[in-house]
Amino acid sequence: MQRSTHTTQYTVLSIPHRIPFQRRSLQGLAVERQRETLLNPHVTWIKITDPATKGIVAAAKWFIWPPSTSPSPSPAQLEAGSPGAQAGQAKRWPDRVDATWVLPEEKGLTSGAGSDDQYISWVMEQSPKRRRERIQGPAVLLDTCFCAPSHQRRGAGKQLLEWGCKKADELGVTAFVGSSFAGRRLYESCGFVVAEDVKLEPGKVKAEWKAYGEIEYKFMFREKRTAKGVAS
Repeated sequence: MQRSTHTTQYTVLSIPHRIPFQRRSLQGLAVERQRETLLNPHVTWIKITDPATKGIVAAAKWFIWPPSTSPSPSPAQLEAGSPGAQAGQAKRWPDRVDATWVLPEEKGLTSGAGSDDQYISWVMEQSPKRRRERIQGPAVLLDTCFCAPSHQRRGAGKQLLEWGCKKADELGVTAFVGSSFAGRRLYESCGFVVAEDVKLEPGKVKAEWKAYGEIEYKFMFREKRTAKGVAS
């Protein structure tokens, strides 16, 4: 559903390696992400289960910032000691994302993109950069959405999406999502429109990165509405 976005945000799991990454790096990253999710009051996971097996067949991770939420303080505000920063307001997005999950003793073990920390850091930074620029103040963001292959095209993704759209309407806020080309129709069916056709061209940053290929996805948004679905 979101392969291009997944590639952008989780590059280490998508790029080819001649030998596997050591499992403890990935396990440590997974544990860290889950801990951050549990501690973040703005994160909500929803799931769809199979009544027969009770297993999870689809799930989505939503960020929800209600109208009482203020924009994250900028670096200048933090430096100047603005009221929001002085009150301990948490920053919504990190200043930068990099390949810090690669343990020091693992560097150099892989060949190709897996050993190119600069490339990985550059790709990983692209999505948060757009989020920092575009998603401030009250908003809803679909961060992750997945569905088991055996249950695709059966409405699970639509249910997960409608849940978030309903929440956005209840709060009267704008919703955002990064979409693959395949997922665009689903999002458009719920009122999302394309704000930017994102095309990452690593070869224009460094010539040796050209072999990694281009990454394309859609940055989409859905205008804020009332609970009755009327755009405000």
